[in-house]
Amino acid sequence: MKKDKIMSTSIILMLVVSISKAFGFIREMIIASYYGASLEMDAFNVAQSIPLVLFAAVGASVTSALLPIYTELFNKNKNDSHKFVSNLWNICLLISVIIVIICIVYSSSLVRLFAPNMSLEGIKLASRITKIISFVIIPTILYNLFLGVLNVHKKFYISQIAAIPCSLIIIMFIVLGYSKMGIWAAVIGTIVGTVFQVLIQLPYIIKRIKYKPIIFLKNKDFKRFIVLAIPMIISISLQQINGIVDKIIGSSLEIGSISALNYAYKLISFVYGVFGLSIMTILYTKFSGFAAFSNKKQIGILLKKGLIIVFATLLPITIITMTSSLEIVSIIYGRGEFNKTAINLTTLALFYYAIGMIPMIFIDIINRAFYSLKNSKTTLIITSIGVIINVILNIILTKYLEIGGIALGTSISTWLVSIILLLLINKRVNFNFKEFLIDITKLIIISIPTTILAIYLNNVLQIKYVFKFTVISLVVFSIYMVLIMVVKITDIETELKKLKKNMPIVYENVSNFHKH
Repeated sequence: MKKDKIMSTSIILMLVVSISKAFGFIREMIIASYYGASLEMDAFNVAQSIPLVLFAAVGASVTSALLPIYTELFNKNKNDSHKFVSNLWNICLLISVIIVIICIVYSSSLVRLFAPNMSLEGIKLASRITKIISFVIIPTILYNLFLGVLNVHKKFYISQIAAIPCSLIIIMFIVLGYSKMGIWAAVIGTIVGTVFQVLIQLPYIIKRIKYKPIIFLKNKDFKRFIVLAIPMIISISLQQINGIVDKIIGSSLEIGSISALNYAYKLISFVYGVFGLSIMTILYTKFSGFAAFSNKKQIGILLKKGLIIVFATLLPITIITMTSSLEIVSIIYGRGEFNKTAINLTTLALFYYAIGMIPMIFIDIINRAFYSLKNSKTTLIITSIGVIINVILNIILTKYLEIGGIALGTSISTWLVSIILLLLINKRVNFNFKEFLIDITKLIIISIPTTILAIYLNNVLQIKYVFKFTVISLVVFSIYMVLIMVVKITDIETELKKLKKNMPIVYENVSNFHKH
């Protein structure tokens, strides 16, 4: 990818992800409207989290471990790259079938493990849902495998576009089937939608990969993949365990707490998807390219720039989310079966989850820097420490803040993990830590008056939620942008100059993408 097109590619990807996440948002609004924060929804969330923990970690790890090895093989010998990918696909599919069988046979035990304090009625329903929704594991692993290959070929947009019809299918099943199927409309819609995502990716994969029906466990490239992937799988599984810990502790609180945590986290995930995923996808591809030539200096420079941009971009969003959490929840979810209790629970969870929004993205970006250097053991060790801290904090803080304590514990542990990873990566790449801290300090300083103003506006404005949120957002962003120009952050100024210079390229790429 040419240097002058990196920024334009990032913007287009962010645009596509924003559209995709917007449809996902609408999907969540429909789900909240029809099911609210009910026992049915709690059962669905618990059942959905079981295959997520058992195999989503494998899927995400496969994408991350595949990219540096496939990039290297593709540049050296395309035939070897086709063999490697085909072999990997076949092995992963076989494992996914085995895990589906485990979910079906041991569904009741798994539900009791994931939500031990849930009522007997909830456990029985979650167990039945688990038997069906576990089939989503198979298309999920294919989606992640295809995602890794497409990213190497710079087809960043395809997998994000595929998520749009997935959301539409789920919405269609719920709207048309709710009256007769209840929660099962969401279950079946989820499976059908996930399959459709893969079908959209498939034509692009067929053009780039010559599939071979082989399973060869002793292949040297597959062994390299395993060495890199296993620590990733464990590390990402441990990150998923944080969510499970939240649900386990949440199951001991009032009915609807698990759903409220899930709804709040979906809002945080939207921001992560639009900003974090877009930047991380581009950065990881570049990291892997630099690592292939042992260019640690460029990895460090790019990592610092990426983290500064993420911090600067998400800081005002964090301020707005925390000061306007009630308005956000009410606007997005406050209708239908989503009653006042559900709004209050979700608002509290969102407020505290928002604290950990920035480090959540920091962790994934720094992890990708480690992965590009073929070092996944470090992230495993630090993630393990993070899970222990999260469990301890959740147990302690829940006694005082109930559902808010769960979200706050998760946010604090996320910050601690991101700081530790940052200190460690600083020793491995040419990362200007002193300059990074100076820029972060400047951003924190300008956030103080911005936050005070946001709190003041939230208290004095007595208008409808949607208008109140709009006014606060516009004022916060306006003041923040003025202040950020005053303090002069080098990386941000550089990127803004590049963006201004390359606006014709951005326009051209957007036009070509639209035609495509």
